Amino acid sequence: RAGSHGRGGVEGGGTLTCADCHGAHGILPATEPRSTVHPRRVVDLCLGCHRTGEPDRTGDGPELYPGSAHGRALMEDGNRMAPSCASCHGAHGTSGVTPADTPKVCGRCHRPVTDHFRSGPHLRALEITGQPGCTACHTAHGREEGTGPTCDSCHRATEPALAIEQGISQDLAAARLLLMEARARASSLVLRGMDTAAIEMKLKEAASWLVMGGSAFHSLDVGTVAEMTGMAREKIGAAGDIADRLEVEMGIRRAGLWFLSLLAATVVLLLGVKLRLIERRDRSGRFMDDQVRPDRKEGNR
Repeated sequence: RAGSHGRGGVEGGGTLTCADCHGAHGILPATEPRSTVHPRRVVDLCLGCHRTGEPDRTGDGPELYPGSAHGRALMEDGNRMAPSCASCHGAHGTSGVTPADTPKVCGRCHRPVTDHFRSGPHLRALEITGQPGCTACHTAHGREEGTGPTCDSCHRATEPALAIEQGISQDLAAARLLLMEARARASSLVLRGMDTAAIEMKLKEAASWLVMGGSAFHSLDVGTVAEMTGMAREKIGAAGDIADRLEVEMGIRRAGLWFLSLLAATVVLLLGVKLRLIERRDRSGRFMDDQVRPDRKEGNR
């Protein structure tokens, strides 16, 4: 009764009853996959009324949710930890989510990100102006990494804030490129039969530092992000050192293989020569026997 559904907040007017969502007679618990309110089906249920909902200022409407990162995780991958409509808007006491609410709502799952956001300058702006919340950059329903309005939507090109953002973004992008190149090198070593478990461990550690660096981006603290990208580079460098050792080891193995192959070929060649000499000697012996044998036969007569 307190939520927007009970107060007639559905597009087109009218209120919802329990049966509109749960059914009348074939009611099933939300844990049952056939239930209309099962996490993987509740999105379709909500879009039955809200598909043509008014988009927010980013042009992001609820119909974009199924194709978003959250929607794919829930509806395609079956990850029940991914948020559905009810995760953000509530199930029974439904309500809209204002930009000022987003750090609290998104922070239920993205706690490190919102902690950094709260330590940065945007929180003060949000408290004063009501913007920017999480959806100002990431959008609400069609959420994707790096989508939505860019920083210059709010900041003029001459403002120091843009220079700070660009510096942090470039630092993260450079470190991510190094990680991608290191992973490609590790893959090539695997294809050549090398054990890259130690390299993969270092690269996973580097990826973790970059995830933390991406979270720290929300604080707009250049030093914090630089510290984390520096740790990522250190792990990537360690992985490169291991790869170098594997390359040297591979060279030694290859040289050893060539040596053994050459040795084997030499042994085979010498054996062939030896067999030829033995055969030649045998033929020579038989020839001499044939020459001597007639004299022996005449002498016997």
